[in-house]
Amino acid sequence: MQIAEKPTLDPQWRSEIEQASSEAALVALARRYLLRRQGEVVANLPGIAPLPRLLSSGDVSLATYRLRRLYCSPALETIQAPFVEHAVAFFDALCERIFELRFQEDSRQRRLPPLMSARE
Repeated sequence: MQIAEKPTLDPQWRSEIEQASSEAALVALARRYLLRRQGEVVANLPGIAPLPRLLSSGDVSLATYRLRRLYCSPALETIQAPFVEHAVAFFDALCERIFELRFQEDSRQRRLPPLMSARE
């Protein structure tokens, strides 16, 4: 059994994902990605993997899940594979960035207050 390589994302999209500084910016980037590739979505995914409206990071996670599931599905046709592969790479990178931002935010929120002496 051969393990498939992780799909690659073109540098322009990767750069935009890495420069986004909030979840809202990443969700907006996901919407822009789908708008730019709308013709491919309509042509290549007719009813196979309905993608949610991208309003929150939860929607991004759902879209990623559906695309990954399709990517591993025997229902995926050869003509659809390049689009799905690129979309999986994009949404995987997007999810990784969302979790990175959450981790950074969580780390800032968890800082303990300075130690206080018993005399204070």
